[in-house]
Amino acid sequence: MRERPSGDDISERKRAEAALRESEERLRIALEGARFGTFDYYPQTDKMDWDDQLRRIWGVGPGEALSYAEVVARLHPDDRPRMLAAVADAYDPRSGDDYRAEYRVIRPDGSWRWHDTRGRVQFERCADGSNRPVRVIGVVRDVTEHKTAEAALVELNRALKAQVAEVSRQADQLRALASRLSRVEQHERQRLAKILHDHLQQLLVAAQMQSSTLLREAANERQRAAACAVRDVLKEALSVSRSLTVELSPPVLREAGLIAALEWLAERMQEQHGLTLRLHTETRAEPGGDELRFLLFECARELMLNVVKHADVDTAVLVLVRSRGGALELSVSDEGSGFDPDVVTRRRPDETSFGLFSIKERLAHLGGRMSILSAPGRGTQVTLSVPTAALRPQGSAAEAAEPAARVGELRLYPMPESRRVLLVDDHRIVRQGLAGLFRFEADIEVVGEADAGEQAVTMAAELQPDVIIMDVKLGADMDGIEATRRVLACNPQVRVIGLSMHADVAVATAMRDAGAAAYLTKDGPCEELLAAIRAKRGPELRPSAAPV
Repeated sequence: MRERPSGDDISERKRAEAALRESEERLRIALEGARFGTFDYYPQTDKMDWDDQLRRIWGVGPGEALSYAEVVARLHPDDRPRMLAAVADAYDPRSGDDYRAEYRVIRPDGSWRWHDTRGRVQFERCADGSNRPVRVIGVVRDVTEHKTAEAALVELNRALKAQVAEVSRQADQLRALASRLSRVEQHERQRLAKILHDHLQQLLVAAQMQSSTLLREAANERQRAAACAVRDVLKEALSVSRSLTVELSPPVLREAGLIAALEWLAERMQEQHGLTLRLHTETRAEPGGDELRFLLFECARELMLNVVKHADVDTAVLVLVRSRGGALELSVSDEGSGFDPDVVTRRRPDETSFGLFSIKERLAHLGGRMSILSAPGRGTQVTLSVPTAALRPQGSAAEAAEPAARVGELRLYPMPESRRVLLVDDHRIVRQGLAGLFRFEADIEVVGEADAGEQAVTMAAELQPDVIIMDVKLGADMDGIEATRRVLACNPQVRVIGLSMHADVAVATAMRDAGAAAYLTKDGPCEELLAAIRAKRGPELRPSAAPV
């Protein structure tokens, strides 16, 4: 006879059932709070049980549940093989009974949603000793927002990498441009110094000779005093010209190197500003390339001038050494008034000293840096550091290989239409000035120079230029008006631009009647001359009576 349970057993069982219901309720609330839906699947009967949260996730109505085949049919084609492989792997007892997969499903409204499923397979032992899956229990969570944010983050990272690459490319271009600008500046300084030496100074010397002749042939004291005054003015002009020549391009920098140039600079500062400069240099700190020598010399001169203007001292120290790491370091220090570096840091870019700003930017493009140590009343020390990579001489193997290494960054642009220009002027300095002006214009090529009308007509026939810059006054044999008329008679497609020191309406009219396309004054803006050269052929440019 079966024994009936006692009252204590019934109470214990009820308490256990209540605890179980409470635990299930907590689990249900937790799953709903985490937006997890649950399912049970029985492979042997293909029965699928879903909770309400899972129905909401899949977008089906209350009480509905899709079959396994319907679930598979709604999977995104790209995700279906991965999902089926994960389930098949979990059905194999040797691989483990858990699986997880992320996949997209299409909802009844046609939208695609990302689901994250985690499941576990239960097995039962068969008579033959094998295990077969009898139940799959799992949870599903809609992770569409997470995947969207993840995709946005990937895109953001891609865009950020692209921006970093672009910034790096622009930085490389800026470094190359800074290097080129430095070379152009150096070249222009040398060119101007050469013009001053070879032309202006020669003219001043010739004028001095003529003044000496006037002094010797003076008939009275008044003429002698006037000749002496002219000689003194020419002497002063020659002295200023020589000083400017040296300032523009110190010969010692090209011929003897940076250290020798710094020694020359120390003497110059003593002579011009009364500043005593104590030098401490190392022979091994001499840069190998002219470009870096020029840059460091200009930086040193700028720092010296800052000492003169702001430090209120008569002594400074300049040190040029190589650090243990091989970097080149140039420092200038003084014990003068000093300043608060924070004040400089807080300044807007338009308030910053151009000298210090220029030094800092040019060093940055070489990978170098500038540091300033100062305090009010305690002096200032400015240190420039250039890394080893920037110290290689121009034309080195590394520099020669650089364009090949960056060929992927090369951008090609169409070459502008070129204008072949013939310069006609009886003043060599004017011709050289015009040639220098056109040197950096990619679409203007100077093909020849003539100093007389007959020569201009001959060279125009030989060289076939597109444009002729024609001086109006060329001498007694043939002026620019007649030369223009003869050139255009033989070659009417040439564009002749008349050039004169004076804005003379009558001369402008005569040049126009001879066929010139434009008439400009020599002291007018160079932009107008460049525009006249680049203008289309035809008489659209009017004779100008005044510079614009």
